[in-house]
Amino acid sequence: MVEFLDYFFAHLQDFKSGRLPLVDLRSPREFALGAMPYAVNIPLFTDDERATVGTTYKQIGKQEATQQGLEMVAQKVETFLDELMAAAGPGKRIAIHCWRGGMRSGSVAQLLKAVGLSPILLSGGYKVFRNQVLEQIDQICEHPLLVLNGRTGSGKTECIRHLVANGSPALDFEGIACHRGSAIGDINIVKPQPTQQNFENQLAADYYPFKTVRRIIVEVEQDIGTIRMPPKLRHHILTSDMVLLERTMEDRIAHLQREYVLNWNGKEDAQFQERMLHLKKHIQGPIYGQILEHVRLREFPEAIKLLLNHRYDKCYDKSILRQINQFKDSIPMSMGLQAACQRILNLAESILT
Repeated sequence: MVEFLDYFFAHLQDFKSGRLPLVDLRSPREFALGAMPYAVNIPLFTDDERATVGTTYKQIGKQEATQQGLEMVAQKVETFLDELMAAAGPGKRIAIHCWRGGMRSGSVAQLLKAVGLSPILLSGGYKVFRNQVLEQIDQICEHPLLVLNGRTGSGKTECIRHLVANGSPALDFEGIACHRGSAIGDINIVKPQPTQQNFENQLAADYYPFKTVRRIIVEVEQDIGTIRMPPKLRHHILTSDMVLLERTMEDRIAHLQREYVLNWNGKEDAQFQERMLHLKKHIQGPIYGQILEHVRLREFPEAIKLLLNHRYDKCYDKSILRQINQFKDSIPMSMGLQAACQRILNLAESILT
């Protein structure tokens, strides 16, 4: 057996590429709540079976529960092993774990050895992994940051994406959360939001390669859709050094139109109207009606401009004013994405910790 977190990060690219399959043996309900990044679920027990064995363990005892579990597995062992063998990677290797690295994964490891596979049993299971993920997030809360700030559409997320794609020390909170953070931030995003645990798990995995860098670049964030930013991390972001990104209103509107309006159809109409209900109390009635009418008529630039003027710019301007002493520089996005990102990297390196 090997230590879970160290092994996971040492073989992160193997898991990501599928060269070393990572199999979570927990029940589907356990897996859905939170899992290791890149893991696949081949459950030893169904949700009902796990509940039955658990009840037996509590009410009668460990020996009886173990026997009951063995009988359940015996009825489906052939199909179960076929799934695991099909999942195995080159060299018949396969990494497995359960909740604590105990009876479930230990028993399965013995079965896999018996049929000629080379199982790697990760000790501690998902329980230890989660504890260490939370430790990683605590480390992010102590790591020097450079925070990108600016009005909606100024290019904060665009810069983060570019930096991440080029391997620069940056964390894409919105990318991990599958949401842009605003009331309408899920429009034109197909992938559903992860669970809170899976957001934190992926954040820890993305942070790991940058643990020793001088400063990490992030975007100003609080909560992101259904994802709750850990309070300590949110405080660290809002009190860190910042850089202000600036863009003309015309460029911001064009950028937001590309982000939100691609392939707009009836589904987006209904989604937009529903999300706008969250903003209704913040926007004057006539303006609110004009926004909905512009969207109905597909006059998106006009709708975006009203949303910026009457909601989002007001919020960001108040925030920027509160944090004015934290800004180390302002960057005009008119210089181009690549040049702006290079300037951000240079600034991150030059600021004294």
